[in-house]
Amino acid sequence: MDLRQFLIVFGVTLSLVSSARADEVCVRKVFRDFCLGGSLAQQLQHQPAQQPLRRKGERVGVIYRQDRERLYVMAYKGRIYKVLRSYDPASYSTYRDLQQRLTRKYGTSEERSQFPERIRSRAARISAARRGEGEFLEIWSPPGQAWRVELSWSRKLGVTLAYLVNDLDRQQKADHQIDL
Repeated sequence: MDLRQFLIVFGVTLSLVSSARADEVCVRKVFRDFCLGGSLAQQLQHQPAQQPLRRKGERVGVIYRQDRERLYVMAYKGRIYKVLRSYDPASYSTYRDLQQRLTRKYGTSEERSQFPERIRSRAARISAARRGEGEFLEIWSPPGQAWRVELSWSRKLGVTLAYLVNDLDRQQKADHQIDL
């Protein structure tokens, strides 16, 4: 085997190993069945989609239903970057219960709620969220981890809990902004 043949074989082998490893990357297992950072193709083999896939460029979304709740699995370039679960009932008490559990598990969160400046009290914020005039949002970013947790409550989506892979989320956002 000459050098040229060796380089061709080496290159093919390397690309096969790289794609196999990309499929195997699991930053964190979430909601029992979903592998953050893993391959969407493998996820679909393990758990076929109940509805048609939703595509926008290199992003793909899959919706799974579990009882009254929904799970949204979002992938970018074939890798799962976000898994979001919606909770029912979508109430402030559901939000607070999840917030307390997440704080016990991950520690202090970063508050990123958005409300008009005139709305300051908790009761006013709850009413505003119900009317669609604001959103409760907290983020937990465990130190040294490649992922984060986002808990939100808004009129549009209700109470949602999302796990995201930081780098993949940044990449898909950057590419999406370029598309606009």
